[in-house]
Amino acid sequence: MLGIDDWAWRKRQRYGTILCDLEGGKVIDLLPDRSEKSTEQWLRNHPGTEIVSRDRASLYAAAATKAVPQAIQVADRWHLLHNLSEALVSALVPYHRLLTEVACSVAKKPEAPAAPTALQGCHNAAQLWRELREKGFAGQSAIVRRWIQKHHRSRGAQQNQSASSSQRARASPRQTAWLLLKEPEDARPYLEELCSKSPEIATLASWAREFGRIIRKRDVDAWPQWCKDAKSSLLATFAKYLCRDEKAVLAALQQPWSNGPVEGNIHRLKLIKRAMYGRAKFDLLRIRVFNAA
Repeated sequence: MLGIDDWAWRKRQRYGTILCDLEGGKVIDLLPDRSEKSTEQWLRNHPGTEIVSRDRASLYAAAATKAVPQAIQVADRWHLLHNLSEALVSALVPYHRLLTEVACSVAKKPEAPAAPTALQGCHNAAQLWRELREKGFAGQSAIVRRWIQKHHRSRGAQQNQSASSSQRARASPRQTAWLLLKEPEDARPYLEELCSKSPEIATLASWAREFGRIIRKRDVDAWPQWCKDAKSSLLATFAKYLCRDEKAVLAALQQPWSNGPVEGNIHRLKLIKRAMYGRAKFDLLRIRVFNAA
């Protein structure tokens, strides 16, 4: 049971490949580059692989198909959900202006309730206390003074907060994508208004949530219909690429394997690499990864 993923020599510039035993959770080998050729050669030199868990990178899929065509390829579920999030962000980019408009309108909170008639327009505690005494109030003036201080301080803070939140209100496509997927209670007014103003976004959110449910619940039966319907939505490009890798996606719903152990070893590799201050060569890094406690 083999897990394959990349690791960064230098982020966004240079990458290597890590191969792990999913059953034992241990690193089998490190490759100094991220290429189809080197991965395919390694797989040919180590026959007998039955399961290959990977992200959706085409080079690892192609290498496994050529070197071990009999192996079952499993798309990593975390990467599938991450790809969904990125596809959702891309689909929301053209609606950036609408997102900001809705966020600003929702940020305008209703004004604080008016103070009692006897207290409006007057901040003088002594005068208010005298007026209240005439109406039957039996308390001391200190009570009125504390109430005035507390009331006007909180009211001013609410007004300032409302004004500043209206000015700063922004909703980026990435923030909105997260809200559409997670649906937190405090974001409900924003999401409801956004979906009411854009039926396209409402439909997009529906298909995105359904895909997340299918992956988390391993609902194999719901996959064919989602794949068919999503091709006519704003997630059409994402759905098209998923259908090209359909066998690996279905295996992710049917098999228990994932790249979790691989990600854990990548984290450990990063710690070792940083402890070496980036000065050692690949051979020493490889030895230290294999022999780390």
